Amino acid sequence: MFSKTLVGLDTMLSPEPAPSDIPTHSPSSGGRSPGRRSAIRAIAATTVVCIALLFGAAAASSEATAAPTSCSNLATRVATHNSNVAKYDSEVAALNKAGGGTPGQVAYYNGQKLYLNNESATLNTEQTQCTASVSWTTISGIIREARQGRGDFGVGTGTAAEADAAGRAWVGDGAKLSSDGKAIVSADRLKTYRPPTFKKNLGKTQANYQWRLTPTGEMLGNGHLDVIGG
Repeated sequence: MFSKTLVGLDTMLSPEPAPSDIPTHSPSSGGRSPGRRSAIRAIAATTVVCIALLFGAAAASSEATAAPTSCSNLATRVATHNSNVAKYDSEVAALNKAGGGTPGQVAYYNGQKLYLNNESATLNTEQTQCTASVSWTTISGIIREARQGRGDFGVGTGTAAEADAAGRAWVGDGAKLSSDGKAIVSADRLKTYRPPTFKKNLGKTQANYQWRLTPTGEMLGNGHLDVIGG
């Protein structure tokens, strides 16, 4: 079954504190008195945080109101988002482990968190819209054929939007881009979706749905979908 739930920022965060909870280091500052240094640091930190959040809010607002770019590349955009969330999580965890970040770092990651959370909501909305535009009879047929086949085989025909919807269903939640950025790999690394690509030797556009039994094993199944129309 296809899941409409994206793996967003909040569900991928580790138990480490959120960016706003990162303790800040106190850099040394010449011969100023402790009270004055604290006041200056507080003002500077507040200013940096406000600027970062304002820019983050503007970017988030723009992202939220933007129309879907294309239902045919949504799987790639979701995987890119998930990869960025994982990167954010790793960087924040490293800062927390080291004892915290500077006021500038805290402000930066607050802005990143705002942007990524908003992007997650936007992608969820797009996914709902794109889901309504495809034939689920076609999607279920693609998935069924891809699961059952071995070696190289065909799984029928479909539009680019149907290919992408089947790809999202195929790899499931938490999928990320492959190291070369050309494919989308499931969280358990057992399934791969390759978005529609024109193949010169065949003279047509195809999407691929691959599977294997172990995360590092060879692909045992490679289903080809002929992409037609829009």
